[in-house]
Amino acid sequence: MRGARAAIVAATVGLCAFASGCGDDDDPITAISSTTSETTTSTVATAEEFISSGDAICAEANAAVANLTSGTEYSSATAAQQKSITEGLIESLEGLGEPEDPTGALADFYGALEEQVAILTETETALAEGDTATASALATELDAAESQAATAATEYGFEDCGQEGEVISAGGSDTTTTPGAAPPAAPSAPVTPTPAPVTPVEPAPVTPAEPVTPPAGGGTGTEEPVAPAEPAAPPSGGSSGGGIAP
Repeated sequence: MRGARAAIVAATVGLCAFASGCGDDDDPITAISSTTSETTTSTVATAEEFISSGDAICAEANAAVANLTSGTEYSSATAAQQKSITEGLIESLEGLGEPEDPTGALADFYGALEEQVAILTETETALAEGDTATASALATELDAAESQAATAATEYGFEDCGQEGEVISAGGSDTTTTPGAAPPAAPSAPVTPTPAPVTPVEPAPVTPAEPVTPPAGGGTGTEEPVAPAEPAAPPSGGSSGGGIAP
């Protein structure tokens, strides 16, 4: 009997050790399963999935920044809002999981975004204090950080991340929208034509030509008169009768 009780006690102790202790019945017991490994696996997206989802997130953030800084003076409040948008972008991208990054381009992209946040924080302070010289220098640094982000994003395979967004007009479309047809113009009042006065032109005086006297003999006036032929002289020593001299 004592041997049976000892075996029961030993079995109970072993079961308690496997189940992480025996306490009151109300104590929670944590079950051992593969849930942790499955959860970790589900948060790791493939590169293609990450890029597709990331581009959609970046497109929204880019448009927000573009419309935030378009047509308005850059102020301390503007810098604060841009910083908030950039921080939200980083958080959203990290929430997609940790895909493979064989070349380190994704890490460089994240680093460039973090650099932008730091610069925007300093810009917010400088503009709030009226230090325009520092704000101008920080703007140059921000341009460099944005260029680095664009290079790293393109290297990783993104199409929208790192690029500039489109400015949306008040009507909900971009600034390149085609305006509608113009309304027809109102008809103008009829115009009565006023004839211009015409000054009569006086004919120039014409001098009559002098009459041409026709030549004698009834010619046409175009032929020159012919002189009459002179009579031939009689032969010397001849008689009037025409006889032959002895």
